[in-house]
Formats: sequence, C-alpha cells, structure tokens
Amino acid sequence: LASVLPALIAPPREETAERRRGAAGMLRDVLRDCRDSAFWLVHEVDVLRFLLHPLAGPEVLEPQERVGMDPELWMAGPDKMREPDHLTRLYLVEALLLLLASGGRATRQVVRERRAYVILHFMDMVEEEEDVSEAISECVQYLRRDEEGERDGASDDLVAGMVRRSGISQTVTAKPQVIQGKTDNYDDVD
Repeated sequence: LASVLPALIAPPREETAERRRGAAGMLRDVLRDCRDSAFWLVHEVDVLRFLLHPLAGPEVLEPQERVGMDPELWMAGPDKMREPDHLTRLYLVEALLLLLASGGRATRQVVRERRAYVILHFMDMVEEEEDVSEAISECVQYLRRDEEGERDGASDDLVAGMVRRSGISQTVTAKPQVIQGKTDNYDDVD
C-alpha cells in the first residue's frame, strides 16, 4: 500500500475534474478512520502535500507565512491555480478535517507546523461555496484551538516559535502607518 497510495492520490493534478474529484474522494475515504495509520500517512505518504497543493492559490505569501510550508505550495506564485471544481475542494477540505479529527495530537501538531492554516485562511477569503467555507471553518477550529492539558495560546506560541527559529522577523509597528494621507487604523470607524 505504501507504493500504491501515492500513485492513486496523485490525480488531483490531472486535467479532468472527474479524475481529480475521484482521487479527492478516495483520499477522503482513506482518511475516514486513520487513527492507527495517521503517522504513516503524514510522514511516509506525505498526504498533506496531496491535500494542500490543490487548495493553495496564487496569493503571495510573506516569508513568516512560508516557514515550515512545503515550497511547492508557494513557489509557483501568481501562476498557481486553486482547484476550480467545487466538489473536489470540498472533498479535500473534508479529508483534512478527518485527518485532524482522528489523527490525534501529534498529527495536528504536524499539520500546524506545515502551515495548513495559512492555505486555508487564504482559500476561505475567496471561497464562494457555503459548504466548503463551513468545512474550512471546522478545520481552522482544530488548528487554532489549544490541546487538552496545554495552557491557553500554546498552539499560537508553537507557530510563533517556528518563525523565530527560522530567523525571519515579523514586522510589527507600534503605531499605524500613514501612506498618502490614509491610515491603516480603522478602530474609530463605525
């Protein structure tokens, strides 16, 4: 199965929507109950690459957003097209949700480190289908919440620590920037 599964799930890059949809649906079915095989799927099969690549779009990512992310997801730049088929996107997001729900704490940690949240965040900003957007929201809940037994904010601290270790500094300004007479501070706007 280790050599067959990657060959079966590679078609999300195929030209026909039916083949991509079929591969995404099969991947979702494989991940339906992956509690015992989550480590193998994430580390050996690299299932996250197959899930996230079709969901990534042409957005230009900041260096701190790319830390830990598969370079294939952001190097294509503005030429990268997000999966156009609604059902394929839905199946892929549902597959990621199944991985997060049944994979356990270690699997969720790896998904956080691989920066799936960044891909989902940008995808959700342009997603027009309600059911896909709801599935994205559920995935984000798994990625942003703190694990049981950890202090509040621990999942956010993990990502911030990765950015610090990478040597990329986040630019944070203490006061709003004014560009051509406009401000980016909208706190006082009703």
